[in-house]
Amino acid sequence: MQPNSIPWLRALMRACAACLFAALAACGGGGGGTSAETVTPVATPAAPAASAAQPPTSAASAATASLKVDWPPIPYDVTAGWPFDIGLYVVGGDGKETWTVKCSAHITCAITGGSRLVVTSLAEDQPVETTIALSATNSQGHKGSLTVPMIAWPKSLKLTSLLGARDSPGIHLLILNDGFLPADMGLYRDAATGVLNELFSRPEIAAHRDAWNVHVAELVVLDDATGQAKASPLGARLGCSGVARAICFEDGLVKRAALAHLPHYSSIVLILNSTAFGGSGGSGVAAVTRQPKSAEVAVHELGHAFAGLADEYTQAPDTTPFRQFNSPNLTLKTDRNEIPWRHWIAADTPLPSPVNALTMQPDVVGLFEGGGYVSNGIYRPTFDSFMRSDTKLLGPVNAEAWALSVYAKGGAWRRIAPAVGATLTRNAQPAEGWLFEAQPLLGRSIAETRWYVDGVERTDQRGAGQLQVSTPGALQVRVDLVDLTGRVRLDQGVVNSLTWTVP
Repeated sequence: MQPNSIPWLRALMRACAACLFAALAACGGGGGGTSAETVTPVATPAAPAASAAQPPTSAASAATASLKVDWPPIPYDVTAGWPFDIGLYVVGGDGKETWTVKCSAHITCAITGGSRLVVTSLAEDQPVETTIALSATNSQGHKGSLTVPMIAWPKSLKLTSLLGARDSPGIHLLILNDGFLPADMGLYRDAATGVLNELFSRPEIAAHRDAWNVHVAELVVLDDATGQAKASPLGARLGCSGVARAICFEDGLVKRAALAHLPHYSSIVLILNSTAFGGSGGSGVAAVTRQPKSAEVAVHELGHAFAGLADEYTQAPDTTPFRQFNSPNLTLKTDRNEIPWRHWIAADTPLPSPVNALTMQPDVVGLFEGGGYVSNGIYRPTFDSFMRSDTKLLGPVNAEAWALSVYAKGGAWRRIAPAVGATLTRNAQPAEGWLFEAQPLLGRSIAETRWYVDGVERTDQRGAGQLQVSTPGALQVRVDLVDLTGRVRLDQGVVNSLTWTVP
């Protein structure tokens, strides 16, 4: 659903903008900036949207225009097969404006109903960065204009699967590039292959390798005016917020590029064409450079973006945390019964845990002070891990969080029937009884089913992908998926559950 197609949302956005302008006027000043939109991937997305907020009008046009053409703060892209339409407005208008629009050869534009703009992409092989020129004239002859940048996306884009296939079930990791011109694609492919190899060189991650699909998208955005490739279409850059190693990017553009290539993606690795050391991770995106150690950095950043893990290192001495971290690997709690990873801690392990030759071992789980950039009052599960230093060790707690994310983000089931939530009534029961199906994605050495009817396990059906139930009347059927790798102890290894009810 397009944000601009929701009247109440459009009205709210305009009202909020009006309040902001009024507040700035009252304070005797103003300011500007851009806003980022978080996009959640879905199997059938609405039209992807564009990269930047409203651009400033030129001084010349500001001097001559009496009207201000309004464009919503949510940016827009246009995708072939997913046209969008948007209501057009002017600030200070009289409601009797006449609109005209001019578009490039890569998009079609039309004004319908007097004040609605309909845009469709005509891009064929590569996305094209283009513009729409809008102008409005009211009944007094006052005019206003605005040029809106956007990207026109083609119906299909080049995508290579390094592992699995784009139509296979499971996790779909999409690798995107920024700053790579066509002549640089060899460097990009090498960096992407390095990420794949590094990812599954970790035993804790490789245990669930068969749940993964990894794809490389060779993104080249052309400039509409010159026909040349844009050097950095996704806005990735080093040095964000004054931190030399921090990579930032246009979050909305990155996720819209991902949707255009692979609508059902699970997580993204963004590779910046730089040999400097750097990275960032979160909100589903792990950003790295092509520096030689970038593959290791990518796994750390996926710890944030894919598994929801927090950094375990410290930056400032003698500091205390300012908040409780909502992550599986940091806590403020010191009571054994309240520690999130208590199921991994041996009964004789002291808490908090002193640092000595025994506790420094990678498989010893305890309560070690320091993490989340501060040194005091916050605790991590192991002395060291890939979320703290350059070590390749995940550690038991972080490995469990990673495994749980695999199952939660698509790695649990290959086939389910009937659909969970489907209405099942007694009088519709087949003569041979109900047939419930839950086929795990991973093999029986990795994950096993446990079937329950009215709370009682059918132990003879352990590992089965189907269960036939001929019992008449009301019943409840549940199937638990249990991880057998030893990587998951939480909830006795149950990583997913499905329930059907016949009332």
